Amino acid sequence: MSTLPMEPFSVVQALWRRRDLLRQDEWQELYRRVLALLQGDRPDEAARLPDTLDALQHAWFMERVYLVRCDAAPDDAAVLRQRFRRFLQDQLHRPLPEAEVFNEDWPCSLPAEDDAALRPYGVTGGEVRDAAAAFLRTLPADLLVLLQGYCTPRRRLAPHVAAAHYHGGALGLAHFGSEKHGAAPEVVLPAHADTLLARWLAGTLRRENGLGPGDSAAVRIVLDCLCAMASAPAVDGPDSGSPEHDALTPPLPVVAARLAADGDGAGDGTGSAADWRDTAVPPDALLLFARAEAAAALAQRVPAPGQIHLLTGTRSALGLLLDSWQPERGCWRGRLVTPDASYAGPTDLVIDARDAPVDGRAGLVLGELLYDAAPALLGPCLGVLGPARLQALALHEERGNDGQALPRPGVVARRAVGSDYVLTGTPLFVGDPRATYLRLVSEAASHAGLREVPWEVTARGEAIMAWRWRKVVVIVAVALIGVLAVWLFH
Repeated sequence: MSTLPMEPFSVVQALWRRRDLLRQDEWQELYRRVLALLQGDRPDEAARLPDTLDALQHAWFMERVYLVRCDAAPDDAAVLRQRFRRFLQDQLHRPLPEAEVFNEDWPCSLPAEDDAALRPYGVTGGEVRDAAAAFLRTLPADLLVLLQGYCTPRRRLAPHVAAAHYHGGALGLAHFGSEKHGAAPEVVLPAHADTLLARWLAGTLRRENGLGPGDSAAVRIVLDCLCAMASAPAVDGPDSGSPEHDALTPPLPVVAARLAADGDGAGDGTGSAADWRDTAVPPDALLLFARAEAAAALAQRVPAPGQIHLLTGTRSALGLLLDSWQPERGCWRGRLVTPDASYAGPTDLVIDARDAPVDGRAGLVLGELLYDAAPALLGPCLGVLGPARLQALALHEERGNDGQALPRPGVVARRAVGSDYVLTGTPLFVGDPRATYLRLVSEAASHAGLREVPWEVTARGEAIMAWRWRKVVVIVAVALIGVLAVWLFH
């Protein structure tokens, strides 16, 4: 890498201060300049982490420069390096990485009963295996990562996670309903027919008119084979530590640091940079920079239902999806929005490409975290959800956790809502790290000055409370009828 005379640090400061208004090419310049300033600095903390220094620097930029935009511009390169070290300290206990490749030689042998189940389709286990290998070769890197995380929920997702979740709806993954049937009963629903996965399954099983409920058993067999090959470890690849929250990206310590009230530290000194033009910008960063530029035109919109607004006065990158104006309180009511799609639960909505333009800081709508916010707390508009998306979200939340999916932290997949679909997460279990995440987000929202809306006031809470009251009325009515019958016959 060539070295040029040091350019004025004021260029970085000027771009830094304009982050909400930067074009995609300006975001790329800021990325390259900042990472070039970090070159040659190898903190001791980096040596204790499994990722490469380049990967850690990239992660820091996306977390602390792209997502959190209220920090003051650094005084000099030494301040940048100190902020980077603080970020490394948050990651010292993160899980080990895993290979993001698949091994075509990994066995996908089918038991005799599965071979028999495929016989009516005129396809053999070997043909299924060959079709799976061919399908995996066609997937771009972000969708392959998404499939691997789906098939092996404890796999830690790479930096591709932002692009993977944003474009993941096109792949067509659906949630597991049970260990026995997997995702097959959901995948064959008409709402998922126009996806890469459903079209591949229909072609593999030679169903020219698409899949139907009667194909669920065969679909389960073929999906199991696809997952076996996608999840296979690379030859001589690194071993997996497989902690329970591997797939939750970024790790909880990093999220906790972002949601904390204090800012990054400051420092003294100067530093020279290698040629910033030599720094490559990863594809997932390019996507987020493009999303920021596309959504910038929405920033000055007057608040209205369906809009997502960044919350001011906090460095937590929290937003609010506006639901309704509360005239008696003089505030807006809405659901919290965060960048962290992999933490999705069963009533949450993952923002995807259908919602464009939308800033990358809006990645996940937390369905059960309803808050009131004063107008002064609403910052720039990050995106707008249309009527159809809001209706799907309402139906999805009303349906709630109906027991149709298994708990799999970090897995984001499709869920049919009538003829439409939403991308969402799975139910939580006791000790689920996503529960800690929700607590951290709630604390950050309260610290920012928002007021939590009681659960009973939410649409789903009202529906459940109404059902409980109906149940009480029925029980009381049955008891009265019993008493009356005893009185009449005695």
